Amino acid sequence: MRISDLRPCDACGGAVGISFLRVKVEHLLVEVGKVQQYAAMGMFFGGAMGLAKVFADDECTKVTGTADAVLCWDCFAIKCSPLAAVFERDKCKAALPEGANACGRPQ
Repeated sequence: MRISDLRPCDACGGAVGISFLRVKVEHLLVEVGKVQQYAAMGMFFGGAMGLAKVFADDECTKVTGTADAVLCWDCFAIKCSPLAAVFERDKCKAALPEGANACGRPQ
């Protein structure tokens, strides 16, 4: 991580300190058609899934979104109960009391 990429904790807005976490999350969807095709090829070859892998694509997920957050140790381990609120911080800020951070605590 470059110096220019350092930023305050996304949950509390405070300094992250010497040791902190950068959490990356990907939202994935299973492509059901690909799973069905793979299973059908396996059945066609009598359960030989190695052969099914040759004839059908075994990559069955699609990334629909990504998010990342920088968290200080206090927010990661103690303060924030819904980690999803950190990744949805822009949407959640509207629902929080004025002056509160993603953990619902006053800043």
